[in-house]
Amino acid sequence: MSRQNYQRKTDFYSVHIINQKTDSVHTGKYKINSILQSFINDSFTGGATYTVNDSNKDMKYYIKAKGKINNPHNIQCIKWAYIKYNKETPIVNINTKKQTKAKGKNEGDEEKQHLSVRYYTEKDNVAAIAFEKIQGAISIKNIEYELNKYIKEKTLMPNYLVIEMHSLPSEEFIKSLKAMNRITLVELTADKNLAAIDEDLQFSGDNENERDAFELKYKAKRAASLPKKDIESFFKKYKAHNGKGKILRVKVSGNGANGIVRLDTEYAKLSTHSKVDVDASGNVDTDKLFSIQNELLESITVDALNIILE
Repeated sequence: MSRQNYQRKTDFYSVHIINQKTDSVHTGKYKINSILQSFINDSFTGGATYTVNDSNKDMKYYIKAKGKINNPHNIQCIKWAYIKYNKETPIVNINTKKQTKAKGKNEGDEEKQHLSVRYYTEKDNVAAIAFEKIQGAISIKNIEYELNKYIKEKTLMPNYLVIEMHSLPSEEFIKSLKAMNRITLVELTADKNLAAIDEDLQFSGDNENERDAFELKYKAKRAASLPKKDIESFFKKYKAHNGKGKILRVKVSGNGANGIVRLDTEYAKLSTHSKVDVDASGNVDTDKLFSIQNELLESITVDALNIILE
């Protein structure tokens, strides 16, 4: 018998090739689709094992299983596995509290983590990923690092081209912004290494503001409100660069129908919490979790990725 309502979080990411010379998205001959599929196939068939060594954990991870690319939405399901190790611990019976065996430094529990990738046939230089978020497990940056390492080893692209994966912003930010009655403060975090920041951060309204070097604050006059259309413009610039362009973060304070409202792009990432069955052995229902991920990926269009840098 399975236990119901086990919560799992899934985060969503855009995948694209960045030209580091021009700091722009590459739209030439190198394609995300073929590179990702090559990495996944070679990692799985070759039995590649990756390692994370940091102050918090020693961990090995690898692709446990991969599905076929599922039409009509070109989605592929990848089941990753990870093992934390390098710690000698006793294995204890929960009823008797007595040790049954000892776990050596080269042993650990194999856990699974679910990732789905959507390829776009109409635009093969972008992809979208749904990745199960587990604290202390495999991170999207771990996979991004190994993917770029693989590309260099196989010489699949010039060294000035790299693949980047960034969180997709949620549209809930704009919906909440439009529902606000009055906006009293906007705080922007801008990239200190980019010039001409002020040219991109001008309000059209006549409002007093005070700003330091790179944390810019815009305050409304007494009883006035900052214009929503300008804040929407900031958010679109943030979203178009996935938080990696001139505007790194947007915070908004003001009032809504039910009192004070505070919005922050840092907490407006596209993600979902799903209730998934757990079987008698305590393992999450893989097919169910992939089904949830894939349903959401199907709704993410190429246009929604918004990754073409202006």
